[in-house]
Amino acid sequence: MEVESSPFESSEMLASFLASTPFLEESWRLCSFANSAKPRSFVADQHGEIGYLAFSGFQVIDRSEPSRGTLVALDEFRCEQLFSLLECDGDSKGTVKVDAGFLRLFLEFHKRRDFQRQIQEFLGKFKMIILTGHSYGATTASLTALWLLSYLQSIVSPISVLCLTFGTPLLGNESLCRAILRKRWGGSFCNVVSKLDVVPRLFFAPLTSLTPQLDLLLQFWQVAMASPILDQFVEELRKQNFDEFFGNIKDCVRDAAQSEGGAKNSLYWPLGSYLFCSEEGAICLDNAASVVKMMHLMLEAVSPASSYEDHLKFFQDHTKYGYYTKLLSLQFLKRININSLSESSYEAGAFLTLQSSGIDPQDNNISEPAKDCLQMARHMGRAPNLNNAHLALRLSKITPCRAQIEWYKVRRDESGDQLGYCDTFKKFAASRRESLMDMNLFRLGAFWDEVIRMAARNKLSHDFHSRSKWINASQFYMLLAKPLEITRLCTRRRDITSSMEGIGGSKFWKDGGIRRLLLQRKKITTEGVGANMPASLKILCFGREWRGKGLAQERQRGKGPE
Repeated sequence: MEVESSPFESSEMLASFLASTPFLEESWRLCSFANSAKPRSFVADQHGEIGYLAFSGFQVIDRSEPSRGTLVALDEFRCEQLFSLLECDGDSKGTVKVDAGFLRLFLEFHKRRDFQRQIQEFLGKFKMIILTGHSYGATTASLTALWLLSYLQSIVSPISVLCLTFGTPLLGNESLCRAILRKRWGGSFCNVVSKLDVVPRLFFAPLTSLTPQLDLLLQFWQVAMASPILDQFVEELRKQNFDEFFGNIKDCVRDAAQSEGGAKNSLYWPLGSYLFCSEEGAICLDNAASVVKMMHLMLEAVSPASSYEDHLKFFQDHTKYGYYTKLLSLQFLKRININSLSESSYEAGAFLTLQSSGIDPQDNNISEPAKDCLQMARHMGRAPNLNNAHLALRLSKITPCRAQIEWYKVRRDESGDQLGYCDTFKKFAASRRESLMDMNLFRLGAFWDEVIRMAARNKLSHDFHSRSKWINASQFYMLLAKPLEITRLCTRRRDITSSMEGIGGSKFWKDGGIRRLLLQRKKITTEGVGANMPASLKILCFGREWRGKGLAQERQRGKGPE
């Protein structure tokens, strides 16, 4: 029987926990100190066995830099070794990418000796490190957390890392989010976002159309954090056309939220948990598509801004996180009146959650989409360990399919015609015996495709890729199935080059699942098939041999590429 969690458990649990701890207030206090210091600075502090490191939100960025708002792969800056555990998914679309400007800022910090000394001191003294930052400093904190998590996992350290940011812009693409989830690091990132803050929504829109207003806003926020707002600065803001500025952002966020696939159609992708705060409370979401929809709905809940006074509310919300953190701590101590709530647990949970997010539960135009958004973020189904056990049972049921192919291979290898099982499979493809092998291939491929889909959706335990049971099973499948898959494609006269990129259309080959399992084999001593020679090397040699034969045959027919 599948176990479902509470409909709104994920959105309320982390919000309540953070509000009951000093993490929020202490992190923002240090962010304020860092913001009042010079640009590209950081502030360190400690409380008991917890070390805090806060980065200034005001960074000196070259306004003429063409890479602003551009995603780049880590190897373009030759820093892939710093994030070595952030594996890609095996194709160009699965490459982990981050914003070029934010990555450059982090690398400048990483090269500084004072920064390295501070990190080494923290690693030697504390059991937990909290990295925090506001605005652009939040992205530096996030990249520092990714670097530390990669390093600590490589040395098997028990030190915990929490990245707690305020008003952070979007940092990277979907592959970055998936890599973090695959490593079970999603809980190490919590992004506090206020209801009207435009910075977290900024990168949904092309920055080239927002540059004049954005540069002025960055100066405004820096002045507002350091001192009272100057009258001449207010007059300069009045001269700018912010109707178009907010209109572009709002339209782009709406398109990302309402398009098929949600945020997947956007270059940038939310990562970690998002703590949405308003004057009525807070909720927490960790589903990326739900995060984007909630960003859109919280803006829609506000009447359209048309005057400068309305614009000023949006401007100032980016600097009001100190107010929100104190408000959340006080609201946690308040007793909630539940006498008027519905007897239905679902309706009661929906009412309280919408109220905490600042959305009127009585406004059906916004509350109904918001309920759908919250329902999308629910964690349903079996726990990861139960999914592992269920897959093990399914593996035992398809093992006879693999055994039949193995028997077929042994019989053909021992036969006197010396054709081998691949040549025999190709020559007698229409026979009953070969048709049975083809059906076995189909069943095995469907099973492993499902394994890869579950791993990609984070439905399996974090150590699934390192368990010898699954490493050995995947190698058996690869050694036996991939040669026959190549043979089947050659028999059907498909393009040989494309067949090497994705055998039979199977996600097992396309998504790189086999590579992640094979990498773990180097760390685990196993016996059986391919113990003396890596399976990937055997298949690579086999594939090249078949590719050469196939191309030669196609050229003879006058159909192959020259």
